[in-house]
Amino acid sequence: MIPVHLFGRPAVLPKVDLPVVEDAAQSIGACKLYGIMSCLSFFPSKNLGAFGDGGAVLCDDAEVADKVVLLRAHGSRPKYVHHVVGGNFRLDALQAAILRVKLPQLPRWTAGRRANAERYRRLFAGSPGIPPELRLPQDVPGHIYNQFVIRAPRRDGLRQHLSKQGIGTEVYYPLALHLQPCFAGLGFREGAFPHAEAATRQALALPIFAELTEEQQTHVVTQIAAYYR
Repeated sequence: MIPVHLFGRPAVLPKVDLPVVEDAAQSIGACKLYGIMSCLSFFPSKNLGAFGDGGAVLCDDAEVADKVVLLRAHGSRPKYVHHVVGGNFRLDALQAAILRVKLPQLPRWTAGRRANAERYRRLFAGSPGIPPELRLPQDVPGHIYNQFVIRAPRRDGLRQHLSKQGIGTEVYYPLALHLQPCFAGLGFREGAFPHAEAATRQALALPIFAELTEEQQTHVVTQIAAYYR
């Protein structure tokens, strides 16, 4: 089973009699290791980002760790003797050096994102004109807010309005998995998963980086309220 800790929010995982590989690409530091391994991403947009692609696997099982190490270097041990079909998944030294410098800052950046999320909630609560159906992300223990994703009515119009005001936003994700062309062979059609499809029409990520100022956040919320008024 591959659960996804999406947007920095730890997923609630049931007890299952299956190997669990956690997708924690957006959630470094958000949750403990539940399964046999947890996979991280160091893409530049992540809370701990390198200057290019990179990632890591966390696990507490020596046999699993050894298999991952084998897979990351073409499945070879020793060099040029290939026991399994692996790949070139090594983190290059430059990215590792950048991450080593940035890693000590991660707790401070996480605290900044959490503080900004709480400030957003206060600003939204005190802003007349915000429609009651607009939903903020639920705050749960451990949430690190890789994204601050609201569920907004008339999302596309709101996004265009914010763009005109110089406010950057992002849509995660515009097309549900069951409607992706690569999964057309599974036979699912529009309407098969209405909750997922509704999320693709409503989800909008607002700025949440740690250095965001109160003035900037006030501008974001003021413009959202202005759009709906």
